[in-house]
Amino acid sequence: PSTRDQNGFTPLHLAAERDHLAIAMLLLDSSANPNARANGGRTPLHLAARYASAALVELLVDDAHADPNARTTDGRTPLHYAASVAEDGDDEKREVIRVLRDWKADPTIKDNKGRTARDVAQRRDFWDVSATLRRAEKRWEEEHHQNWFQRHGLKR
Repeated sequence: PSTRDQNGFTPLHLAAERDHLAIAMLLLDSSANPNARANGGRTPLHLAARYASAALVELLVDDAHADPNARTTDGRTPLHYAASVAEDGDDEKREVIRVLRDWKADPTIKDNKGRTARDVAQRRDFWDVSATLRRAEKRWEEEHHQNWFQRHGLKR
């Protein structure tokens, strides 16, 4: 599971890119690293978020504990990758975004150009996805502000 190709992809990267759930399961059972970095800092989860099904994304974040906030060398997270292809009406990609959100993907992270996943969706005119990500940003900010107040013994 640790062999790499010219792009730095491991077999798990390739299984994620091609949406091969059963192969990904076998590789993970054989101790494949779900957070392995390829050229550019891409993890299998980055590729799954862009190319694969929600089931494979969930396998990586739930069973394999892949980092949902892993950043590439240009600062993009798996949520950025999903937002770049989640056309309005594409229920499978919207499900990928939901899975990432459920597993604590931070929608407020900006890439090296200052763009959030919502900004990426907006630039591609994916307005429904952009609205979903805006709600996710608001929820994230509310949860984290509330947690900050609780940690410091303050009331809002």
